[in-house]
Amino acid sequence: MTTTISGQNDGGTIVWQGFDYGWRGEPHRLSRLGSHLDSFALQPDGRTVRARYISDFGVGNVATPLLRGFDIAVTNFPSGFQTRGFGVQLIPGPLSGNALRFTPSFTIHPERSPDPLTRHPIGGGPSVYEYSMTAYFTVVAGPRRGIHFTSSLPASPTAVVAYQGPSQAQQQARAHIEGQGGRAFDHAVVGVQGFSWHLDDFEGTHFDGRYLRRIQCFMDEFSYDPASGAASFTAHLSFSNQGTAVFGYNAEHELWAGLIQFSSPIASTSKTLSNVVRTAQGVEVITEFTD
Repeated sequence: MTTTISGQNDGGTIVWQGFDYGWRGEPHRLSRLGSHLDSFALQPDGRTVRARYISDFGVGNVATPLLRGFDIAVTNFPSGFQTRGFGVQLIPGPLSGNALRFTPSFTIHPERSPDPLTRHPIGGGPSVYEYSMTAYFTVVAGPRRGIHFTSSLPASPTAVVAYQGPSQAQQQARAHIEGQGGRAFDHAVVGVQGFSWHLDDFEGTHFDGRYLRRIQCFMDEFSYDPASGAASFTAHLSFSNQGTAVFGYNAEHELWAGLIQFSSPIASTSKTLSNVVRTAQGVEVITEFTD
């Protein structure tokens, strides 16, 4: 309330002095929290002030992005280029309200052909490399009490494999993720958040790209303990150029994974999908499946 020199009321206000929030049950994360006054109006009696008090609250979810696939396409040379590696990674960011921010990261290392006769300019290919790279993703979200995420740090891969080739042996590593224990979540599943592979310098061939015979990056043999919250799986990470002319190489593979723990009467299921592309079929094979 304000007063003029003559002592007459000239208006009024309400002074905000703080807030008090409480929850009857478990503690919560917050996606929204607010408390404020507005819409002040002095009433005709000159003594009463009407206002509006607004409290704003939202229980925070947790959310994480997962890869559901990728595409790489050369856009300036139909015959394609040799490569020494590529990778895709989704780097999780902050959740604000219902909006999750994350950063897709792409890497690719094109290189000249190991065969001098097929290099630029003799082979007729361009002197620059142009690609289109796409990351397909799924954002998994849920209420805090029903789901829990544990993700790899961007600088710390879940699984790393390094070896010297060529070799017929497929490379693999057992990986572990420590989630929330105490039997808070009876089921779990693991998803890919990023991967990369690269061929480092190797004596005699360190300037040249490689032909691809096989490239693997997948997970299987998953196990989960609700009591400890720990999960483990086998990461298959390997490259091969086995063929008529075999070149040596030093290979490095990295895999970033996210553990999703959840409570549900129905557990997740796993399927292994396989497509064989035959020359007569073109370049695409589609498999339809149901859970």
